[in-house]
Amino acid sequence: MFLPKVIKELCRKKICRIVRLNMLLRGRTDLDDFISTKEPIPVEVELSSTDSGGLHNPVVPGQNFRPDMYIGSDNRQFWGQIDFAEPVYPGSTSNGLLHAVYPYDLRSFFTAGATFELLLGRAYVGKAKLLK
Repeated sequence: MFLPKVIKELCRKKICRIVRLNMLLRGRTDLDDFISTKEPIPVEVELSSTDSGGLHNPVVPGQNFRPDMYIGSDNRQFWGQIDFAEPVYPGSTSNGLLHAVYPYDLRSFFTAGATFELLLGRAYVGKAKLLK
């Protein structure tokens, strides 16, 4: 079974089952169904405190922070990585850069000021706002 390069990248995470199910139901997924950010998008990230169920350790530069991300009123999932220039501790707010891959139909949600939730598994770890 042929998987586009983008789909292979996405399959490293838990979404592999979702993508394969989608391919079984709809057939092969074209690269045109997804948008990959050409340049990182600046974001403001607010991590939840450890007491409220957030992370126990800071997110450090080079960590490949890839939480599950949900945007919009119906909480549609997209995938990506947020990079930081300095450590971000639970309960604090910091700016970072988002590298994202998202379904084409979510393109209207990616505007300045849009917010999205960050989860690791079932644990809510924070929220982020697109700055550009």
